[in-house]
Amino acid sequence: MILRNLLRRKTRTLLTTFGIAVGVAAVVALGALAEGFIEGYSAISGGSGADLLVVQDEALDVVFSAVDESVKPALVGLSGVKEVSEMIYTFAATEDAPYFIVYGYDPKGFAIRHFRIVEGESLSNPGTQHGGKPLLLGRAASQDLDKQVGDRFRLYESTYRIVGIYETGQPFEDGAAVVLLEDAQAISGKPHQVNAFLIKIRDGTDVERLR
Repeated sequence: MILRNLLRRKTRTLLTTFGIAVGVAAVVALGALAEGFIEGYSAISGGSGADLLVVQDEALDVVFSAVDESVKPALVGLSGVKEVSEMIYTFAATEDAPYFIVYGYDPKGFAIRHFRIVEGESLSNPGTQHGGKPLLLGRAASQDLDKQVGDRFRLYESTYRIVGIYETGQPFEDGAAVVLLEDAQAISGKPHQVNAFLIKIRDGTDVERLR
C-alpha cells in the first residue's frame, strides 16, 4: 500500500527524496566544517605554544574578532604573563582561489615559531626580495598551487614574494600563507587591530585565575 502510493506520486516522491538527501548532505558538510574550525583553532592555540587566546567579547568567530593593539601593554602587565603575540586570521582572494586563508604575525613573536621553515627563509630574515612583500606559503598550498620560493603570489591586488615554505603538521595551516602583521592588517581592513592575542604564561601560574 505504501509502496503503491509512492509510485503513484512519483514527482512528489522524487522531490521528497531529493530534499532528504540535501538535508543529510548539509548536516555532513556542516559537521566537517565544524571539525575543520576546531582543528584550526587548536592549531592556533596549542600548536603555537599559547596557553590562552584573547579575542573580542561576544565575537561569533575569531575571524570576526577585532581587538585594538593598545590592549597588548595591559596584557603584558598581567601577573603570570610571559609573552604576548598578536595574530591576524583572515581570508583573501588569490589567482587560483577566491577564499584563501592568510595569517599575520610579528616575526619577533613566539607564535610564528611553530611555522617550521623547510625551504627558503623566515619572515624575520627575508633577504633582499624584489617584486613584492615577503610571504611564507604552507607546503600543501605550494603543492596545490604549484608555487615555490621566489615565485610571485597575489593576494587581492597586492603582489607578494614567496620567501619560504613552511610545515606545521596541521592541514588548516599548511594550506595557508603567513605574512607580516601589518600586511595582514591591510588585507583584513583592520588597521591597528588584531583578531587575537596569544598568551604564554609563566610556570606555576594559575591559568583560571589569569583567565
